[in-house]
Amino acid sequence: MGTNYYVTGPDIAELAGAETAGLHIGKKSAGWDFLFRAHPLLQLDSVAQWREFVASAGRAIVSEYHEVQDVNAFFEMATRRPADDPTVKTHIRTLSATATGYTYDMATRGVPFLACEFC
Repeated sequence: MGTNYYVTGPDIAELAGAETAGLHIGKKSAGWDFLFRAHPLLQLDSVAQWREFVASAGRAIVSEYHEVQDVNAFFEMATRRPADDPTVKTHIRTLSATATGYTYDMATRGVPFLACEFC
């Protein structure tokens, strides 16, 4: 069981292309740490860049179930690491750091990013 999250706003359709729900920010799956979606062409491949992007006027974070998220609570959840909760599995332990498209935001305690579509 998992939940995808999207950024919505007046200019997002132009940036998201075919993604009608908004621009995919990532997914939280039960028992796993949050996996951010990197968008290298939009220079969205770190938590700081996503925070800045979301802060633009009129933008919001929305779950795939159309629930608007509190931005601070969302980033607190999305950056929670296994050291904070040992029951959470991390992508860094299960996927090779050299796997295609995977990067880690070491400025934010190794938060994982994937630079391709996933659901």
